[in-house]
Amino acid sequence: MKHPDEHEEGITLERLLREHDLTQGTPCHRCGYDLYQHRLGSPSCIRCFPTRDYHTYSDQLDRLHPWKRQSVKE
Repeated sequence: MKHPDEHEEGITLERLLREHDLTQGTPCHRCGYDLYQHRLGSPSCIRCFPTRDYHTYSDQLDRLHPWKRQSVKE
């Protein structure tokens, strides 16, 4: 039986986060997404500041951790 966070290829959200060095935190003040990658010692929203390889796993991430869009706050 598959884990609830697992899709057809056997990838879980936890595994995807670990493989791409992502952490979950408070929602981004710009877009509302809550996954970050640490760059130069500070967290950066993976949606607002995607890494070069983000396109290779973004579909998996969207299936496992849907983005609840939020309007940009000024």
